[in-house]
Amino acid sequence: MKNLFLLSLVTVSSAWASYEDQFPQYFEYCTGSQVKYQPAYFNGAVGGKGGHGFMYIHGLCKDYTKTYPQVIPCSKVKNVESRFSHAGVGVSLDSDFKNVSWVAVPGRGLTMFGNLPRKEVTTQDIDQIIDESLKLKIFENVEMSTKSVNNLELNRPGYERAAVLTTIGTDVAVNLGRELRCVRIPVPPKAVEAAAEFLNAENNKYYQTGKKFEWSGMANNCTHLALNTSHAMGMNKLEKTDQFIIKQIFDIAIPANAYLLYADQAVLNKITNRELANSSQLKEFGYHPAQVGSLMLRYNAYPESVMFKTEDLTAITAPRKRILKMFATAGSYDEYLAQSDDENVLLLDNAKRWVKTYSSLLQKLPHSELNLDQRIYLEGQKDLSLKIAE
Repeated sequence: MKNLFLLSLVTVSSAWASYEDQFPQYFEYCTGSQVKYQPAYFNGAVGGKGGHGFMYIHGLCKDYTKTYPQVIPCSKVKNVESRFSHAGVGVSLDSDFKNVSWVAVPGRGLTMFGNLPRKEVTTQDIDQIIDESLKLKIFENVEMSTKSVNNLELNRPGYERAAVLTTIGTDVAVNLGRELRCVRIPVPPKAVEAAAEFLNAENNKYYQTGKKFEWSGMANNCTHLALNTSHAMGMNKLEKTDQFIIKQIFDIAIPANAYLLYADQAVLNKITNRELANSSQLKEFGYHPAQVGSLMLRYNAYPESVMFKTEDLTAITAPRKRILKMFATAGSYDEYLAQSDDENVLLLDNAKRWVKTYSSLLQKLPHSELNLDQRIYLEGQKDLSLKIAE
């Protein structure tokens, strides 16, 4: 098995190491509730009840050698100015984009929280987010269809400021206006490279051809992009886009449902040796999503502010094929975020759980069930779990 993801190589003491020290690459998907603006912004518009979904990929960087949204594994970045330095990007698809389908937002702090403390957001804070986004060239050469940029010239200060303002709470500083529920999954470098290749191709098919990106809640939305990025990383099936409506019914993507999918697959999965033996992810990429370090997180929306109303935010969830969890919702999965289930939320408790899980899997292991590489993977995962749990 090539590029086996041997997490046991991590030797940093968990007593002071951050999550990123233990897992230098990870995929994080977040589902956000609908957004509600104050009357002073966009005439008090209210976002769709389906909410929004986006990704943060640690180990993937905005590619500053390109003049439009492209990404590159951070390990391959060379000679970047300090103001552009970052260790991961938020990736978000927006219905207002015309010549690309997504933008890359440097840094988890800016993507999620606008680099702001948890407080009531002021107009000065909004200006700070806009200024920082402009310096980072997040919307360079990104054409928008929103009314706020009408009669403004692309890449002029007025255009870009209007573009950033429109996307705060959706693509930048998402938590300011939305309640978030996230699933974080460690991945190997090979998976990050695959994500970069997929995402770059997605934007190239619009930016390099002149074809207009057309958002569709049913056929091509934010969740399709996230699911197909994680598909490229070996996690789930492909969700086809832009199909004839009858066919597209079988590939509908809803933000909250994707959160449930990732949670079931990576955090709540009671993994078996048979599942590992048949795992395509383990064979191709050297990892399995159900592993130490796969966590669930929740962030209440920021306090009501000058820009956002943050009470009574909703997000729909469609019925699922899983009989026992057919009517589960993102909210109902909060039971797995309760204090008694810290193993799903806190890395230390999570590692203690996985020490037991990996030990049990190894004890039950028949000689014929897993090959040598798969056994090495299990041993490596157990060693990492023990280091974190110390």
